[in-house]
Amino acid sequence: MKRMKYFPLVAGSLLAVTLLSNCEAEGANEAGDLYGRWKLESVKATAPVAHSDTLYLAFQGKVYQYQPNWDYDWGTYRHTADSLILNPLQYEKYFFKEMGITLGHPRESAAFKIDELSKKRMQISRHDTIWYFKKYIE
Repeated sequence: MKRMKYFPLVAGSLLAVTLLSNCEAEGANEAGDLYGRWKLESVKATAPVAHSDTLYLAFQGKVYQYQPNWDYDWGTYRHTADSLILNPLQYEKYFFKEMGITLGHPRESAAFKIDELSKKRMQISRHDTIWYFKKYIE
């Protein structure tokens, strides 16, 4: 009889754990493996590239956040199997210069080729420059 006394408590706990483990963060499905916050680890280029030492990209749903040097910018993005296109919303504030990119026009999007994308690592390239990111927060 003593075992039956704890059965509702154990069953309720198992149900709660099952329900909570099925929860996903909002926008995680839309962003896929891009979802989360990525820290720039290094840049490889044929010529020296001036870039920010503290730079993060974060993706959720259909928007991204660009955080160079502890400041913020944001925009929308488009992700295909092998490309990433960032469309900034605060065009006058940033032109991706903190990534070492020079765009021809302030309203130009920044397009990258996705060389690697996993749950923990992202490698994107543009022309002859490669950016290596590591997942910082999921």
